[in-house]
Amino acid sequence: TEMDDTELAERVAGFNKPNEAWDHVNFVSLDGNAGAGDFIDPDGLNIVDYIEPADGEFYKMQGLINDIHHKLVNGVAVINIQKKRGELYGKGGSGTEERCRLYLTMEFQELTFVKVKSPRKTKGGLTQEIQGKKINFKLHNYSNFYVQEIR
Repeated sequence: TEMDDTELAERVAGFNKPNEAWDHVNFVSLDGNAGAGDFIDPDGLNIVDYIEPADGEFYKMQGLINDIHHKLVNGVAVINIQKKRGELYGKGGSGTEERCRLYLTMEFQELTFVKVKSPRKTKGGLTQEIQGKKINFKLHNYSNFYVQEIR
């Protein structure tokens, strides 16, 4: 990933899981790679810590995400995109949400549900609408989110 092994180890340690629990996770950093799908485990959990097209051509972000999407069979890709403060979408714009089933954005202590393709159903079978909602939170040890408010 963009971070070195020491920083990654420090961050996952906050989850209080043994190191072996992370062995099946494919941590990936994509910096200018045209064949983004080449780095993806089709049937595994892939965490793309950083993705940036060559030469900063962010209009190509949608293509990189499509490469990843087409590589997946039964796997999942969690793609983290840098975002300018105050903007709704990550670098690459609204096209970056096209293939997503869940699109979240984060600001300082605030998470926004931009797109939720399959919202959770309540016990009565009604869909719980969460798209557009914001959660204010506090973060502890890089891994524990404490919800302060949902709006």
